[in-house]
Amino acid sequence: MLIEDFNDSKKLVIVFPGLNGKINSPDNIFFLSAGLANYNKIIIYDRTLCLTLSGIDSFFSSFNEMIYYLKTKSKKYKEILVTGNSGGGFTAILVGYLINADKVVAFAPYTYLDRETVILRNDPGILSMKRIFNKIENIKDPIDKFKNLNNLLEFYNGKTKFYIHVSRFNKWDSRRASELLGKPGVKIFYHPFKSHAIISSLVNSGLLSSCFNNNLFSYNKNRKKLVIEIFNDLIYKELSRFVFKFKSKVKRLFRLNIK
Repeated sequence: MLIEDFNDSKKLVIVFPGLNGKINSPDNIFFLSAGLANYNKIIIYDRTLCLTLSGIDSFFSSFNEMIYYLKTKSKKYKEILVTGNSGGGFTAILVGYLINADKVVAFAPYTYLDRETVILRNDPGILSMKRIFNKIENIKDPIDKFKNLNNLLEFYNGKTKFYIHVSRFNKWDSRRASELLGKPGVKIFYHPFKSHAIISSLVNSGLLSSCFNNNLFSYNKNRKKLVIEIFNDLIYKELSRFVFKFKSKVKRLFRLNIK
């Protein structure tokens, strides 16, 4: 499904939601929280669950046809931003690279879909999606070169900046992102969360807009504050757990002494 919302702005954002068709929050909340409400918008939902690699329903018969459309459409804008989460994060990085976008902001993206890497990494997130993985494997178009972003980004397009945001305490999101460490134009941000649905965590903590406006000072300042809050919360929980255990032991000892 393709949704377009155009205005007089010279900025365009292209959005690829995750495999569940969501951006982890209602669309209007996402755009407002991200500071993208005034952008021209193209939102692409892939009902085939093939991360757009087989085209989009009745809109595009192939991935290459979609890329041609987006390249043509984006020529009139001064700033091109591509974003997505999870499986849509993979597509955002790939599409942003191919259309020479100014910036890609990807949240908890998959970074490889080729069989060799998936099996080598023993990635449970992808292996558990056997039906989707097999559908991508069976696409007849020559897309194999697009399945591993690590290999693709070895050859920088000379323009696009890639900002990748993951939850530090989500082991597999962090591992997948680390595949792109050191690649030209790539910056990875590890947030003090655990959820794969990192956009929801960023919205709730008021940090989402910092991921898009490059206000890194504000971002770092807010993140430090958030880390302190999370740390204090952990200390409180651990102290509460210790006090509870201590009281339980005292009560047991007290009962034993009475007997």
